[in-house]
Amino acid sequence: MQISSSKLNQIIFYKQKLSAPVDDPMQAVESLFAIQNQYPSTACQVLWARTKKYTPGWIEEKLYTEKSLIKTWNLRWTIHIIKTQDLPVLISSCNAFYYQRISSILLKQKKLSQERIEELNSEIKSFLCDSPVTKEYIHSKIPHLTENFGDSWGSEFKLLSFKGLLNIVTGKKNKTGFVRTDMWIGKSLPVIDIKQAYGILLEKYLNGYGPAQISEFAYWAGVQKKHAETAVNSIKHKLIKIYDKNKKEFLMLKQDLSLLEDTLPEIPEILILPKFDVLNLFSKNKLIVTDDSIKKLIFRKAGQIEAVILINGLAGGTWRMTKTSSKISFNICMFGKISKKIKMELERRFFSLADLYGIKECSFVYE
Repeated sequence: MQISSSKLNQIIFYKQKLSAPVDDPMQAVESLFAIQNQYPSTACQVLWARTKKYTPGWIEEKLYTEKSLIKTWNLRWTIHIIKTQDLPVLISSCNAFYYQRISSILLKQKKLSQERIEELNSEIKSFLCDSPVTKEYIHSKIPHLTENFGDSWGSEFKLLSFKGLLNIVTGKKNKTGFVRTDMWIGKSLPVIDIKQAYGILLEKYLNGYGPAQISEFAYWAGVQKKHAETAVNSIKHKLIKIYDKNKKEFLMLKQDLSLLEDTLPEIPEILILPKFDVLNLFSKNKLIVTDDSIKKLIFRKAGQIEAVILINGLAGGTWRMTKTSSKISFNICMFGKISKKIKMELERRFFSLADLYGIKECSFVYE
């Protein structure tokens, strides 16, 4: 079965909720599975781009009151927001791999044995509870943490996070704190078999990012080819293979086969996506760029991924935002000339984004 590149892109934008925004932000979260969140503004902007009307404070309500969402280190060793009920899937799949990798690095670079690593983890865990404690507090109680784990932010907490024992909570005045996960959510997490966990992870990936190549799944999950193959074998009965014109193989969920024939919504003429948007993280094969010179302007050194403006599904520019209590300034760098019509619609979309912060006054600087 063959698929054209235009149909492939159309399906992905549809599954990403970019061409078919949803009423309930949780529907978008379920489809995306994990939203990268190094920057506090990223997650709400990701959901704003995928919902008909995003309500400010929705994420905070789900994170800190309902606790149906949780923020922690997981995919590719980075901070993501996920559904709390999905955490066991990560713990038993890619997180277990990350734990082994970091333990090996600590043994090589810091001469820390596995026994010593577990002792340090136990020390940290002993100071965690259902209320957030700061990094500074924990270091005041365990002064030798930096000596053992290095000074990279959060490095001392990642191993506990990968085991599902610690998550991140933003407290008063945006102060970052850490809690013990089982105490925070009020229950212990179930244990899932590793093969089953990888299978669930692949199914959830294809549900939001498929059709996709097996290498794209491995890239997104931050795992090796053998882990990706374990995932495929676990849910082989749910998968079908399709091919593009160059005979590249893609995996697709059988339940999605109708999408190949369905008339799907067109990719919107203009989309505004934040830094580290999930659309730019699900594959090494960057969907939104066809020109290497443009790719360098978006996917920068040190893993930085710029906020982008998409014109008909392709990168047309980047943007940055400077916000005060009463005004937002948008700095826009387009990669080529745009029509007055596009400019007017673009600024209308940015005014809509400003509404997310309750701000009416906007200015625009075109670089």
